[in-house]
Amino acid sequence: MFDEFLHKHTEPPSIIDFKEDHVFKTDKQTKKLQQVPVWEDFKPEQDYFEVIVNELFLAYGSKLWVRIDPTVLVNTQFGYDSKDFSVPYVVGPSSLSLPPGGVVPKGGKMVFSNTPVAGLYPYKGGRLNLTVVLNQVGTDSYAKTIVKLVESVAGALDYSTQLAAYIKIAGVIIDGIESLAGLTNGFNPLMGYKAPFKGPGYCVLINKPQVDPDQLWVVDDKLKQGKDLDKAEPFGQSNADYVLYSVNGKKARDDTEFLPFYASYKKILEDAAKPDDASWKRAVADISTLCMTLYESPDLTHAEAFQLYDAWKTEMQQIHDKINPPPSPGKPTPVAITKLGPKTKKAITKEEEEAIRRSLEVLSLLNK
Repeated sequence: MFDEFLHKHTEPPSIIDFKEDHVFKTDKQTKKLQQVPVWEDFKPEQDYFEVIVNELFLAYGSKLWVRIDPTVLVNTQFGYDSKDFSVPYVVGPSSLSLPPGGVVPKGGKMVFSNTPVAGLYPYKGGRLNLTVVLNQVGTDSYAKTIVKLVESVAGALDYSTQLAAYIKIAGVIIDGIESLAGLTNGFNPLMGYKAPFKGPGYCVLINKPQVDPDQLWVVDDKLKQGKDLDKAEPFGQSNADYVLYSVNGKKARDDTEFLPFYASYKKILEDAAKPDDASWKRAVADISTLCMTLYESPDLTHAEAFQLYDAWKTEMQQIHDKINPPPSPGKPTPVAITKLGPKTKKAITKEEEEAIRRSLEVLSLLNK
């Protein structure tokens, strides 16, 4: 469906994937520009990724006396919960960081966005594809009404922590985008690009052919142009439409408190803080179950699942020990993983074996 937009522009745009030596960010401590670290491909079950629309620009705020707004259609394809999924998103005027007054400025002014459109998602392996299409939408057209509706639906849920629910409404978003594709007035796709990605990086689509990539720079998520970095000026002065977007990588989430299993963790701490033996046994049993829940969660990498479990188990033990100090340091008696052998119906991976080992090992706390 998104492919239909990719063939509507008559002149091929300039599509530039930036290398690290042309991307700089200001260091928070030194306040000086520094080149970004060398990008590495995402590793399955170790890395998270997110997609950001950093900056977009329409060279003209009106066309034949009709006011126009920028709109970006984004579709991210990746593996989630052992299936291939597409997450569509619409970035319109209400999503953007607009100037005072709440409208897109006239005369081709810059619209700074830095709008997240996908993620944070764990990379589980397999293909990663990204489609980005920049469009013009007439402010008084029927297309603007559709864009506003689709944009509100896309923003109704936090897709980073409620992806399963977001996927259920993705059909509504796609239906709205298909309606835009069928319009002949008020909606004009300018350019688009579909490509796989393997790791972090920046890309820009410019509605102008043969732009020299050696003269383009990304500085603090903004596009600049010049023979060298020191003399580079904002690219918006070139009077060409463009959209700058990026794929970022992270090793850990910062929103685990919003994920479904977090409530179970808090209940475990409550039981661990109680003085009676029954509550402690319940806490130990529950955190043993939680280990497998974290490992099997489609919202976590296996690496972070183990890190969270170890940290939460330690916190549980510390809280319990404050209420009931142990009589002696004694060593826990781990449950051997080999005991699972006869009951295992299929071969398990080393990571699965580690998850089971940790899940069972915590039960030794009941012997203390």
